[in-house]
Amino acid sequence: MSNKKENYKGTLKKIIEAAKSEFAKRGFFKTTVEKITKKAGVAKGTYYLYFKTKEDVIKYIVDEMTDEIARILDVAINSLKSNPVDFKNFFRVLLNDSLSAYLNIKDAMITVFRSNYEISRQLASFKSESINKLRNKVREILSISIEKSYIRKVNIDIYTDILFMLMTNFFFEIVLQRKEEDYEYYIDNIIDFILYGLKKG
Repeated sequence: MSNKKENYKGTLKKIIEAAKSEFAKRGFFKTTVEKITKKAGVAKGTYYLYFKTKEDVIKYIVDEMTDEIARILDVAINSLKSNPVDFKNFFRVLLNDSLSAYLNIKDAMITVFRSNYEISRQLASFKSESINKLRNKVREILSISIEKSYIRKVNIDIYTDILFMLMTNFFFEIVLQRKEEDYEYYIDNIIDFILYGLKKG
């Protein structure tokens, strides 16, 4: 890789990390391009070589975050397709890998969850597309699991929404509110809830 490309990627990374931090701390409206560039240690003009607006940065952050979670879900999907699995352990690996990814993008999570995505129709639409991309992968996991008789037949659309919301809110809560030593305990309990529900006996 040439020095020019390395410098380009290095500067982009600085801007993105600074934007995540500032958005997470201040929210969208109180974060300015000036605050982002000051945090990143770059000139304001440099910022506009990469992004036209603040919205463009959020879109980049959401896209990056979506791609990382999608990659983990794709690994889970391929595992289900190719081999017989211990389903309880399968879910443990999926939740642990997802949690690790969310921990690595904590500032991005805060940005995504706390930013007002009704700032513009374009940004609201972009968020919706990103959510649907991940929701469809969760749907595929459920569909394959039913097909392979790992779980009973359910209303796939409703259960996709339930599982997606459960996992999303669980990760947001655990990353922001819980101590690291409690993570395994919470993962054990969410696995128990997903696989066995609330029914007695």
